[in-house]
Order: sequence, then structure tokens, then C-alpha cells
Amino acid sequence: QTEANLMSAYAQFLGVPKKDIYIEENSLNTIGNFYFSKRMILEPKSINNLIVITHSTHLAKAKFIAKKVLGPEYRIKFVTDRQDNNMQIIHMNISDIKHFFKPIKDGDNSSLKKLLEDHPYYKNYQGVLTRLDMNLSKQEQNAAFHPHDSHKIQIAS
Repeated sequence: QTEANLMSAYAQFLGVPKKDIYIEENSLNTIGNFYFSKRMILEPKSINNLIVITHSTHLAKAKFIAKKVLGPEYRIKFVTDRQDNNMQIIHMNISDIKHFFKPIKDGDNSSLKKLLEDHPYYKNYQGVLTRLDMNLSKQEQNAAFHPHDSHKIQIAS
């Protein structure tokens, strides 16, 4: 099972209805989590209100990356899992992350796509980005004929 499927099962166990859970399984890191969730779920479903649940040691990184990837049109509430059990989780230094994103304007999908195409984790993952663009262009055409209602969302990734 993937991490996304396990988190989905856990959210359902806690009472989140399955219909409110969207699973993104293309990402390999936090940048990809936000990028693919935005492009595959949030944009097509016109969702712009989010709650992001993360570990306290990951909070600063998640907030910064969410702002850069999603842009100003998203309203995001961040909640920690309240698990402060002295876990030693290694994350990229926030100053390195800011340097990495320096040339990217908040929410700029084309620059973010280029960043992912050049990222070492995603070099062998190019087909996903191409398929994503093809699928999104089809969805954008369909969206003109099928407007979306507002949704609640829990992204498991």
C-alpha cells in the first residue's frame, strides 16, 4: 500500500467520509505533493480552501512550499499532528528551500513544472508531467461544460 492509501484509510477511520478524500500518488516529495494536488485535484474541482495536516517538524517547510506552489488564491489552514515524540526527522533546511524557489513566482505552474522536470527526483518521471498536461487540457475543455460545486477536501498524500 502507498502512503496516500494508508493516510486515506486512517482519515476514514477517524470519520472523514470517503467522498471527501482525494488521493494524489504521483509525488515523490513535499513539492510534488502540493504541485500534483493542485494540478490534478484542486484546479479541476475549483477547490481553494484547504486544511493541511503535517508533523510539527515539517510545518515551516510545508507552509513555505504551499505558498510557493499554490499561490495567493488558496486559503490554507495548517494543523500539526500534535505528535511531539522527539522524532528526528531530517528535512531540507528552510533557507535552502527558499534559495531553491527564489526564481519562482508564487503559484506559477509553468515554472514549477520546469522545476520538477529538472529536479533529480523527477528526472525519470517526465511521463507523469506530460500525461498530467494532456489530462488537464481534456479536463479544462470538459469544465467549460460542467461547472463544479464547492467541495470539502482532505488530501491524503
